[in-house]
Amino acid sequence: MDKKAAFAVLFFGWFCVMPLVSRGDLLYETDFEGGIPGWTAVQPAAGDPYSAGPMRWIYDTVHGGFSENSNIFTGNTVAPMLINETAAGATFSYVVRMNMGDNDGSGVVFGYLDESNFYRITFGVQDRGGFPFTGWSFDQMVGGESTVLAGDDGSDAFVPVFTPTRGTAFDVIIELGAGNVLNLSVMDAVESDAPTPVALIESMTLPSSAAGQVGLMVWGQSGGNPPGVLYTSVSLDGSSLVNNPPTLSEWTNYVPANAIGESAGVTGNWGLALGQDGSFGTLNESSNGNLAATDIDGNTHIDFSAPTFVTGDSGWTDYTFTARIIPSDNDGHGVVVRFQDPDNFYRIALARQGDGDGRPWQGVSVPKKANGLWS
Repeated sequence: MDKKAAFAVLFFGWFCVMPLVSRGDLLYETDFEGGIPGWTAVQPAAGDPYSAGPMRWIYDTVHGGFSENSNIFTGNTVAPMLINETAAGATFSYVVRMNMGDNDGSGVVFGYLDESNFYRITFGVQDRGGFPFTGWSFDQMVGGESTVLAGDDGSDAFVPVFTPTRGTAFDVIIELGAGNVLNLSVMDAVESDAPTPVALIESMTLPSSAAGQVGLMVWGQSGGNPPGVLYTSVSLDGSSLVNNPPTLSEWTNYVPANAIGESAGVTGNWGLALGQDGSFGTLNESSNGNLAATDIDGNTHIDFSAPTFVTGDSGWTDYTFTARIIPSDNDGHGVVVRFQDPDNFYRIALARQGDGDGRPWQGVSVPKKANGLWS
């Protein structure tokens, strides 16, 4: 059966969507609960208060990975984490693909016992003398106190053999062998034609067992491309730890083209979120994806290209559609109705920012696309 969407949501900045429902005979309803199955967001207690945030780990259903883009950080070595429920044994292989859009700090966690006891590998692009250090560092957290075991510890003499490049994916490869022996390496530019292996730690005997849960960490990441940081291809002993929340399995991402057939560079990163108190119960989008509208008979506010997330049935008619939208930017967002395909739908666009060329109209506008033609 052809089940394209009869209604949808679109984005031109950052927002959340809450329960979606029609009135009368119920056609579709969701509260966007469910979070990220198998994972728990952890915000450890910090001596310094947290800044920015709130922590918002998102499963990005478009790219098939986890992201964090809230800019949450502390003034010390404490950092939010996303921890998987699976516990690794005394020997294991843990591989994570990372792509840092911002230049602060992000990395991976293993040997996790609780929020105060674990091993952590942190990567930073920005040149700084404190945590998160420049290039890479490997520390052990015991009772909430960090001890750097390898890599940068803030010393001016340290010259990292690897520093991430913003927007370039790299694999973090952790091999823990018998006798608690650690080998750590990265495969830089892993998605390019010339991936480069870099050894960071060879045959280091760890001071205590690294058996325990595995996870991800972030410190002060926000903006860039991808926004904040994106983790994909997360696996433990060859088994993937990435799983699409079933709540979004009925939704499809589209990027309708503008009047001259262009939509390049616009992707979207729709996903469900986890925070300190569990599921946010929201659908989130933070890609900042957009392509400016063209000039259609003197109107430059109609055919902007934007990520559009759809569900439902193309046969639905005469319905009431409600959605709660919480914008955190002033660009554009809204809903789509009567969606048949990317060339046939109505769009109800909302925007606060002024009416510069190529942008949605300030306030409310209702463009239509029929048989590929915008009006």
